[in-house]
Amino acid sequence: MTTKLTESSPLSEALARDPDLKDRLIGLHPVLAGLGIPGVGRYLADKLTIARTANLAGLDVSALLQIDAAPTQAASDVHIDVRDYLAGGQSPLPPVMEAALTIPVDGNLIVDAPFDPMPLRDRVDEMGFESSSEQVGDGHWRIRFHRIRAGDEGHRSSAKPTVWTEGGVIHIDVSDLDPPQPLVAICALLEAPDTGDEVIVHHDREPHFLYPELSERGWSWEPLSASGDGLDLRLTRGQI
Repeated sequence: MTTKLTESSPLSEALARDPDLKDRLIGLHPVLAGLGIPGVGRYLADKLTIARTANLAGLDVSALLQIDAAPTQAASDVHIDVRDYLAGGQSPLPPVMEAALTIPVDGNLIVDAPFDPMPLRDRVDEMGFESSSEQVGDGHWRIRFHRIRAGDEGHRSSAKPTVWTEGGVIHIDVSDLDPPQPLVAICALLEAPDTGDEVIVHHDREPHFLYPELSERGWSWEPLSASGDGLDLRLTRGQI
């Protein structure tokens, strides 16, 4: 059961119930402008109470407490704000794809972004979703992914990538994973702080969706071998 908002509740509880609230508050006071700064925004949301926020914004506290009366999203809905990822120079693709894997049929994934990300929408739609978008503010778009059918990723969803080091080079075998899990696993490995400048990928197919992600991260690639059993790729940080 959702706890009722009170004047002493942290602002983060109100923001979780009304994702648009942050954008409405940012322009009302210099302190509240910090809600739009990655990292700082989360700290402020946890530290500010509903009463203190209303005072800074020049609002009657009842206006924030009435958020409780607003419709709540379904229990199966998942909400992700990727604006902090993009502001920090991180790709939003891995967290969005991971979240999409958890959505049941008739469930929804809600993504807040600074623009309408058509390539991302296309990739998630291929997993059994249909998407729609709306602009809810300046530099703020909300994309709703509604799952209309089970995806093709179900029968091996419990599989995990195999990672090992050989001759000082990291290898990752994603051949037992269903899309989009290979893409997510490889991107996560490349973003890990202890990953070197070379990675060998063992895949069971040509990873067409991986290549633009590699380019975006500054990695090049070359095939090592290809057979009926799969494809091995050498990934190198920077251009060959």
